[in-house]
Amino acid sequence: MTENEIDVALCNITKDLPNHKTELFDAERKIEKYKQKIYEIKKNEKITNKIHNQLYEEIIHILDWIGRMSNSVFNVRDELEIKYMLTYCNAPNLGNELFLKHYYKLHHPYSILKNRCFTLLEQLDEIYFNIHKKHPSNWNN
Repeated sequence: MTENEIDVALCNITKDLPNHKTELFDAERKIEKYKQKIYEIKKNEKITNKIHNQLYEEIIHILDWIGRMSNSVFNVRDELEIKYMLTYCNAPNLGNELFLKHYYKLHHPYSILKNRCFTLLEQLDEIYFNIHKKHPSNWNN
């Protein structure tokens, strides 16, 4: 199989993945707004259970939205891995390495934003704890 044929075979698997650039940009803008809100809360040292829970839920909503978008990449994982295994059957380590690079590259835009959401959630809980010296009402051990 030529390099061009390999590229075509792999492209056929990922060609139907949705283009979420617009949605990811919207999610990024919302995350930045939440980041600013958290900054203001930290600066003012004022947060109630209601404010914490509301902001927490809004961030979780964005995290869920991004996660649902990334499902399209999860759904092609097995097919993509098999294609790499078959294409590079004489060099399985190379095939696995190339597969992982490709797969992680597909996930990258989603992973960045999901990680930002998790960071915001951690910051929000930390600020609440530092101000009230106790965990927020929705916090579980």
